[in-house]
Amino acid sequence: MQADDHVCLCFHVSKRKIVNFCLRERPEHASQVSDCLSAGTGCGWCIPFLKALHSQVQAGKPEPDLPVSPEEYANRRATYRGSGQPKNTFQPPRYHGLAMKPQALILRAAGTNCDRELAHAFELAGASSVTIHLNHLIEDPKPLEQADLIGFPGGFSYGDDIAAGRIFANRLRHKLLDPLRAAIARGVPIIGVCNGFQVLVKLGLLPDPAAAPRQTVTLADNTSGRFIDQWVSLTPAADSVCIWTRGLPVTFDVPIAHGEGRFVPANDQVLADLHQRHQIALRYATNSGADPGAGANFPGNPNGSVDDIAGICDPSGLVLGLMPHPERHAHATQHPHWTRRPAEEIANLSQTPAGLQFFVNAVEHVKASTPQAVAPAPL
Repeated sequence: MQADDHVCLCFHVSKRKIVNFCLRERPEHASQVSDCLSAGTGCGWCIPFLKALHSQVQAGKPEPDLPVSPEEYANRRATYRGSGQPKNTFQPPRYHGLAMKPQALILRAAGTNCDRELAHAFELAGASSVTIHLNHLIEDPKPLEQADLIGFPGGFSYGDDIAAGRIFANRLRHKLLDPLRAAIARGVPIIGVCNGFQVLVKLGLLPDPAAAPRQTVTLADNTSGRFIDQWVSLTPAADSVCIWTRGLPVTFDVPIAHGEGRFVPANDQVLADLHQRHQIALRYATNSGADPGAGANFPGNPNGSVDDIAGICDPSGLVLGLMPHPERHAHATQHPHWTRRPAEEIANLSQTPAGLQFFVNAVEHVKASTPQAVAPAPL
């Protein structure tokens, strides 16, 4: 097979692109090669070949190759697709608390555009990640059973047609609602950021998975009637049960980018229940609502959310949905004011930014709640 021959015929991804991706990104697991233009997330035929190329790059082979002609490759794929045999799938490795890292599963669909940032944040926090297309997961939900963490990224899934997150949520409702509820039941932390939050509320997993698929809150159009892209100051609710927001500063800054981010409960009772169950995780730091604190650089409720709510969790504290993007403040130098901070803060850029702390909290939760494997005795 030549460098520009297609390995993934569904998405027309060439061998050159896959090899260059493996050389540049150094994915730890073969399943992460799907981040290269969704390679392997179509019919699944190419997955063994993607694994072979990934293995050759890891082994340092100068010119990774697949010993098959494009014609034979296409003919064998046609036979595979017409055979009715089970679809080839990536099998993400399961974390057992010894040498491997917790595995974060990130779901993407047409229009998702923040999956790479979400994966990067999980990896900085100490997890490994695999990104899987929703079509692939619907055909084979097994990766959900193996995931230690699950992320729903931001973007404009399915073009935000009908309403933001609606189509993504509908597909999950009909095909994957039970596996997602089973993941929560076994203690898997789940985060939905921006469009991911919109998906979770329209699916009904937030504010209470037990009530899904009934929707009791929504994220409506911003009161300004326009898309807002700016930084905001947040304050975590001190009494929240959310495991993602533990130990965050009294006030911290993260960016937002949305047109439908106004949090609205169906009625006063829904809002009262959120308060009573301590499910409000984050508020926008405003002078009229939550105390902005001394560190609020960008105070204000940007979208008109009820009670200044920026994020909520489920009753267990495992499932978090929020409109701001913590994954976009995973490095101190991403903050727009980082060069204007006190000299001692600039000198300590290795300190964990507030955005990254969300993911550190979740990874540490998984490690603490996973039974530790026993290391083999030395020979």
